[in-house]
This record gives sequence, structure tokens and C-alpha cells, in this order.
Amino acid sequence: MSALLEENGFECRMRDYPVENGSWQDVEDDIRDFAPSMLVIYTTITSVKEDLDACKIAKEINPDIITIAKGGDTTISPEERLQMCRDLDIAIIGEPELTMLEIAQGNNLKDIKGICYRENGKIVKTPRRPFIEDLDSLPFPSRHLLDQSKYVRPDTGEILTTIQSSRAVRQSASIV
Repeated sequence: MSALLEENGFECRMRDYPVENGSWQDVEDDIRDFAPSMLVIYTTITSVKEDLDACKIAKEINPDIITIAKGGDTTISPEERLQMCRDLDIAIIGEPELTMLEIAQGNNLKDIKGICYRENGKIVKTPRRPFIEDLDSLPFPSRHLLDQSKYVRPDTGEILTTIQSSRAVRQSASIV
């Protein structure tokens, strides 16, 4: 997602706070220092309440920041995520790359497939975006945005990466 944004002229920063043992103060400091127009968070079912706290922090710093959540749980329950957090503006449903690019480009939300958002106090869900047919059209991940030395094999200490080789609905494979 960030690689596609960078390819289209957007400046991106990324932090993996749990891996870096980052604090909520670190989140606040980063938002203040970078002053982004959008904050995108990755949520998981086990940490969603804490993940969404980043939206509250962002809105306290800049009420005009657009807060966006993506993750498997936002795909499954986008309306619930917006109900859980009044500071969350948009939940991405499904593949995020093209959806996020259209949001960043300022397209009208009602015309963007694969999102759930608020409009006049009501939650609106757009039609699902089809899968990207040509995955080779996407740029390689922008790994330069993260400190790769933080991602190591626990048995050898060697740097690792995960490559998802399938996006089947019921199965996926990763290789290390």
C-alpha cells in the first residue's frame, strides 16, 4: 500500500510500534513531528480496541486528520469498527492498495469501492472492490520504511521476511 502511494508521489512513514516496543507517547510524538494528513492503522481482532486508540490520539492532535483502519477484522466487520471508535473515519474492506490510493488522491468516498465510512452521522458501506487481477502491476513493498533488523528468526537471529504466495479465501501460504 505504501509503495503504491510513494510511486504516486505521496510521502509515507511507517512504524511497527509493537515490534519496536513503542509507547503511546511515541505514537503521539510521531504524529506531531510528521503532521500527516492521514493516519492508517492495521488492526487485528485481538488488539483492535488498543489499535483504535491511535485514531483518538491523532484526532486530539489534529481534528482534520483522516483516520483509516485496515486489516482482516475491518474486512469482516467494518461497520462495527466505525461504531467502536468515533475517531475512525474509514474502514477498508478487502485489498487495500487501490482503495488507499483513491482515498489519498481525494476521490469522493461514495465512489471508492471497498470502504465503510460516516456521512452525515450514518455509516455508509460501498460495494466491494474486485481483487486486483494483475498482481505484477503492484510495486514491490516499501520495506525501506521499516527497520528490517527488527524482523529476525527466533532460532537463528537472521533477518527474515514473509511472502504471501496465495490469496485464496480459505488458504494462504507463507515462506520464510
